[in-house]
Amino acid sequence: ARKQFFVQLKTHTKRYGIATLLLFLSSVAWLYGRLTLFQLVDIEGQPLWRPIFIAGNTLFETAHGLSYIFGFGLLFQKVPLLTAVFSKAGKLALTNYISQSLMAVLIFYGYGLGYYGPLKPTVLIGLSFLIFGVNVVFSSIYLRFNRMGPLETLWRKLIRYQ
Repeated sequence: ARKQFFVQLKTHTKRYGIATLLLFLSSVAWLYGRLTLFQLVDIEGQPLWRPIFIAGNTLFETAHGLSYIFGFGLLFQKVPLLTAVFSKAGKLALTNYISQSLMAVLIFYGYGLGYYGPLKPTVLIGLSFLIFGVNVVFSSIYLRFNRMGPLETLWRKLIRYQ
């Protein structure tokens, strides 16, 4: 924020778009190519390669994360509706985090529905969107009547008394 990153993102959209694409493609190429690269080298026999591979992983995973930051930043600049929707969920970040965790525990663990193993990845992705969607709707409704979320309010009260 101090470096005015999102202001620069707005004024240099093309530059950041190209950077996003390059970061994303290079990191995906690494993710898919690293297994082949790992098989070409005997890490046990040549331990010098281990820190090189760790550094490569760190570098390209960071590039992957940056591509998401740039990409979502560009997307939010172009589609203001997304900013409006996600900002409401962001104002209740702690409440949403805890409620998502509780919903997931009740869905996946044995004292809930116990669906930890049997669900397919596509169902899990849909379920995660559903859970987040519930939180977005809850956040939107809740913020019509309150300035901040219930756990955020509790957190502020607890901090004041210490």
